[in-house]
Amino acid sequence: MAFYLQDPQLTKQSFKAKWSKEQKKLRYRVSLQDNLKFEMPSNVHITYNPAQNTGFVHVAATHHKDDTDCKLQQFQKPTLKYIASVHIAAIKDDAYEYDKACAGLVIFEYPSMKCVHEETKIVTLRFPYIAGFLAFREVEFLVDLIRTVRRQRPHIAPIGVILVAGNGVLHYRRCGLATHLSLLVKIPCVGVTKNLLAVDDILPEEMMPRFNSSLTKIGAFSNVYGRSGESIGSALRTHSRADVVYISSGNLISLNSSLKIVMLCLDRHDRYRLPSVLEKCEMMTRRTIREYRFNNVNPYQYSYADEDEKQNASVMRQNAADSNKVGNHASHDNNNNADGKKKKKRQRGKKKKKNVDKPNNE
Repeated sequence: MAFYLQDPQLTKQSFKAKWSKEQKKLRYRVSLQDNLKFEMPSNVHITYNPAQNTGFVHVAATHHKDDTDCKLQQFQKPTLKYIASVHIAAIKDDAYEYDKACAGLVIFEYPSMKCVHEETKIVTLRFPYIAGFLAFREVEFLVDLIRTVRRQRPHIAPIGVILVAGNGVLHYRRCGLATHLSLLVKIPCVGVTKNLLAVDDILPEEMMPRFNSSLTKIGAFSNVYGRSGESIGSALRTHSRADVVYISSGNLISLNSSLKIVMLCLDRHDRYRLPSVLEKCEMMTRRTIREYRFNNVNPYQYSYADEDEKQNASVMRQNAADSNKVGNHASHDNNNNADGKKKKKRQRGKKKKKNVDKPNNE
């Protein structure tokens, strides 16, 4: 359970000060150059126009090897074989165990894009949520999942790259969740998010609509620049109708290679906004969270819906009782009226009989 000192606000301030210093130290260990243990597929390449800050990621349907590739094959790195994605879905604040979450890991085989491993785990978040410090709250559980796969299934452990539901260097201190994870597991990580973070002088409310309107074709992208003028991320069109997503390098991979990896993981039928690897992981963790909440109902939760049902049932019973009471009174009155009519009729009959039996004096 997320622990606090005497005052939650003071606790968050102390965590924030401590974590800020740690992130500032970690940023100097980040490498945004390609240090990949695999050869990037040759069927994807990038064209970019710096003057207009627009580019396009071209992905060919098939890759044809030539004689040059065969001659240089012995000097090349291994081909990309496994792509992983990680995601953590937290339980909402109105739940019984609000500090519970589900950590998920999915591994796909490339280029078939078949899921070869999926794993979820219900975890207890030990720290409070503070904007900009999500990594300290979640990264330890993602590291545990990756280490478990390395230990139990070593044949799929050589993961080439990991897609992370979070930012990389597109971050206040250039050290997002994807960067933290890559520094700990020594695997290239790419951050993928649906919203643009307000880093440096970036105004998301102005730039996000501009990216959505200017990037029209799938594969089109524009770079996002920080205060010092360096490229810290890209807005990439991944779906024909949905909004763009925001890509940033985590560590051990360049921004161009990050864009290529994301484009290689897109759904071929244009069903998802996120890469299919990451979309699969998010659906899996959310499904596990729903099952957990269904099987772990809060026994102490005060349900206003149940109270309303009780009040409605009480009102209905009272109305039924009142209607029965009114009905009984009405039937009693009807019976009294009927008895009175019969009595009067008998009295009139007796009077007529007396008049008939009375002698006529005339």
